[in-house]
Amino acid sequence: VMKITAGSVRTIVEHAVTHQFLYMELDPADAMLEIGGKIKATNDGVYQELVQFGRYDYRAHRMNYHDAVGTVTVSDPDNTTRVKVKLKPAFGHLSVLAGSQSDITGAAVYIDDKPAGEIPIQNMQLSSGTHQIRVIKPMYEIYNGTFTIVDEENKTITPALVADFAEVTVKTNQGAVIYINGEEKGKGSWKGRLSTGSYVFEGRQQGH
Repeated sequence: VMKITAGSVRTIVEHAVTHQFLYMELDPADAMLEIGGKIKATNDGVYQELVQFGRYDYRAHRMNYHDAVGTVTVSDPDNTTRVKVKLKPAFGHLSVLAGSQSDITGAAVYIDDKPAGEIPIQNMQLSSGTHQIRVIKPMYEIYNGTFTIVDEENKTITPALVADFAEVTVKTNQGAVIYINGEEKGKGSWKGRLSTGSYVFEGRQQGH
């Protein structure tokens, strides 16, 4: 007599791993992310999603930055696929200073015909490329120029404004009132700047 005792039989099914997490970190954090042509939601610059193994084309873009384009492959069953995407700035910084010509402090500055502030202007962000600058200040000729900003450049402009005035001194009787173009300027004497042009000078004194 032969007795055969059979052990328990177990069937083990191992499921193949076909998905893994894709983690992407954007710099700057407010850039927009597209994967496979579809816009993806991010949280403070971070995108994370469980995706199927494969290759994914992505594009990150933001105003005043160059697009960051690439391909990421998700294939590791044990580890999250991590990608850092850093966009390159497409801008520089502009400073407009008075330099040795201190009289032009406070002059109005226009960049591409838009108000940019008054001299001095420090480290104003400006997109890369060619721009026009105009500086306006009473008693000076208008300054016009063209300049180019390169990516991540710190550019400084010190415009040379040409004086459009004369230093004028007017003297009359000590008690007389001086008028220039009908505007009272003082008594006895006056010294100041007048822009190029024609003027009427008057001295007025009671009884004279």
